[in-house]
Amino acid sequence: MSQQNTTPVAFTAGLSKTLTNVGSDQHIVFDNVITNVGNAYLSSHGYFIAPVRGVYIFFVSLTNIPEHSASAALYKNGQWIGHVLAHGTTSNSGMFVTSTLASTVQLEIGDEVWVQNRYSFSDVEEIDGGNWSYFTGHLVNAN
Repeated sequence: MSQQNTTPVAFTAGLSKTLTNVGSDQHIVFDNVITNVGNAYLSSHGYFIAPVRGVYIFFVSLTNIPEHSASAALYKNGQWIGHVLAHGTTSNSGMFVTSTLASTVQLEIGDEVWVQNRYSFSDVEEIDGGNWSYFTGHLVNAN
């Protein structure tokens, strides 16, 4: 049995500042890099670029601002993978809501993965910063 010699790939980046009045399809840049093993996450643009062909798992966690909603979608090369919604309403007034998306994806070398706002519910879309919202991923298995 041969053993692959592959550099580990893993990243976690938080959103340092709250985003207010987030527009439809607005790209979300998670700028506070906590971990970036393999340097595949580009914090200046918010893109993950696969350095190795393989199976990856990604998580997008969003926290809303009370009485506002936060929504986002995960994309691979412009193709929708999944979405997440932390929905704030007047019935849960004063409460933060956090929701998380987990998705396993096969990537080729050079494939790009990013997060962008999915919809805009008028001007009420707000995503909590202070690292309460984050984008993370890692290589599960090179293939």
